Amino acid sequence: MANKELTREEALEKAKQEVSHQWLNSTPLMAAFPGTAGRLQLFPLDPIFQKQGWLIFFKDPTHPSAPHEWKILHEFQRRYGDHGFSVLLVLDPHYSLVREKEFTEPLIRKNGLTFPIVIDTNRALAQCFGLTVSSKGEKPTHSVIIFPGQKTVPHKGTGWSEPLEKVIQQYLRAKDPGLPLPPIFEPPTLPGVEIDRTDFYRGAADPVPELHFEYAGIWYQEGDRLVTGDTHATLSFNCPSSHFTLVARALARSSNVARVQVEVNGAPVPVGFADRDLQADDDGGLRIRLEEPRPYSVLQNLPANLRKVTLRFPNADRAATAIYGVSYWKTEKKT
Repeated sequence: MANKELTREEALEKAKQEVSHQWLNSTPLMAAFPGTAGRLQLFPLDPIFQKQGWLIFFKDPTHPSAPHEWKILHEFQRRYGDHGFSVLLVLDPHYSLVREKEFTEPLIRKNGLTFPIVIDTNRALAQCFGLTVSSKGEKPTHSVIIFPGQKTVPHKGTGWSEPLEKVIQQYLRAKDPGLPLPPIFEPPTLPGVEIDRTDFYRGAADPVPELHFEYAGIWYQEGDRLVTGDTHATLSFNCPSSHFTLVARALARSSNVARVQVEVNGAPVPVGFADRDLQADDDGGLRIRLEEPRPYSVLQNLPANLRKVTLRFPNADRAATAIYGVSYWKTEKKT
């Protein structure tokens, strides 16, 4: 018997099922599917996507500026969610762990993200909105505003919130000239600015940058991460900036939480240079406790003469550790 042609409603339901695993806090609102000539096109999957305005925000959640951006998105949703305008966060899976519930559930819970979120698994949505889809290199923040039946308004790079909020308010005032709106939001902090990043992924044309890192002990490659179960393993490098973030995870749930010991210039981290995720352990040393797969803010305000960082893994034999990448960044000062 020939395959029965699907009705529009059946095709829509099938499409929703295909992408439902990518959506958080919402049923699927839209998706990218091959269209004419095989090119990816954006298809609405829920009528609400075409009936209201959206700020579609593309972000790598492991980027050091991400915590700053979550606060702005939360504020935009609070301000305009009752006026037919909402936030849609598109997560860029720079590392494979971004696709996992162990990463996304703590991200949502800790940052109070209540608006719809979609993981752009194959960067198909990025292509639909004209973003570069390379997995390497710095990908600037990208925002798109969509109004029903009107032209989209894109913005790339930092400093996006003020110009786009003005666009949102212009749109809402055009619909209701008497609508009381708040003053333009001024974020209380500035985002972390990434200077460079090292990804521990070995591909045909992308070797792990061994010239900049010194390895000791036993390491092995597993997909886009380096793994060790060796208590004698170390990883040393010269940090090119004042701040350092490590994207890492423990590979198995255990009563022994995987720990990473951090040293600077061959000695314990001096007081004042430990960031929020570097804490005193039972023996008084400063270590990271890898309780979740996520970015860990390790060091801050490092002077130029204190940049030789060494990572040790004291209980790796009981709790193996995987490292995905290292981000070097700095903070800007408000003027």
